[in-house]
Amino acid sequence: MIKIKFVIVSLIGLMIAISSFKSDKIKPTKTINVLVKEPSGIAYDEIENVFYIVSDNGKLYKLNRSFEIIKKAPHNGIDFEDVCLANNYVIVTDETARKILFFDKELNLVSIKNISYSGGRNKGVESITFNEKANQLVLVTEKEPIYIFICDEELIEENTLEVNLAGDISSLTYHKGSYYFLSDDDRKLIKTDLTFNKIDEWSLPIVNPEGLTFNKDQLIVVSDDLQKAYFFDATNF
Repeated sequence: MIKIKFVIVSLIGLMIAISSFKSDKIKPTKTINVLVKEPSGIAYDEIENVFYIVSDNGKLYKLNRSFEIIKKAPHNGIDFEDVCLANNYVIVTDETARKILFFDKELNLVSIKNISYSGGRNKGVESITFNEKANQLVLVTEKEPIYIFICDEELIEENTLEVNLAGDISSLTYHKGSYYFLSDDDRKLIKTDLTFNKIDEWSLPIVNPEGLTFNKDQLIVVSDDLQKAYFFDATNF
């Protein structure tokens, strides 16, 4: 009898642990077409109220709040995967070239830094974000394995850790004291604390979710294959 009770209690405990990370499916409030071909990363500038989007074919664009293209950077890369804003710079990852590019807000190239990572050609640094509270740039590789590199503003590495949050990571952003990860393979949004422990996750009704950002009241996710942007109520996260 005692053994049976122990088994029942253990099973209940396991079910509670699993349900704490039950993946809820969320629905967008709005969907729009994106004029940028193969959008792979997005960042929002709350000061200018504009968006920056990069494409898989190595191009960087500035768009207004209606997602109309304002400007294209004259410098082209190879495989732009993500973009973030940090200290008046627009920072872009070029996965295949193993480079991080710094632009000013007028999309002029300022500098290029090489990233020494020996993963597969399409398994390099997939995403980058800026934690303004800690004044740190945080980079993440795509998969097999998933590494997080924590760096200072000059991309000098301060810490590296391996995480197992999803099958792959397609994007990462810092927002209000938490990190948010996108998984393309799993079609999920994952929220973690500042030490990358999972807090929650949500299933996304999106094919190929590649980039994410927050504006004042919305989460925006871009799809590479479908060339669309999906808007979600930020209060859900």
